[in-house]
Amino acid sequence: MSLDKIRKKIDAIDSELLSLLNERLELALRTRNLKPAVRDAARENEIMVRLKARAAGSSVLADAFIDRVFGGVIEESRRVQEQPLELIGFQGEHGAF
Repeated sequence: MSLDKIRKKIDAIDSELLSLLNERLELALRTRNLKPAVRDAARENEIMVRLKARAAGSSVLADAFIDRVFGGVIEESRRVQEQPLELIGFQGEHGAF
């Protein structure tokens, strides 16, 4: 595979990751009113344990990398939930004009 093809695949993966992270944060925002507090240390620990177990032995992802990346995702999820954001309704598909 050529360098250009590899870079195009990386760019496509980056775009997909961005979309998935946005979707995850939207779901985190929805959970805000369904739980007693923003921070749920047991749930956060459960997520990290599950992710590390899934990556163990079959991945080049080190536990420290998982801690940094998903720790950041969880931190951003808490930040979004703590903001006094207002949800609005709209007609049509998400992102449609």
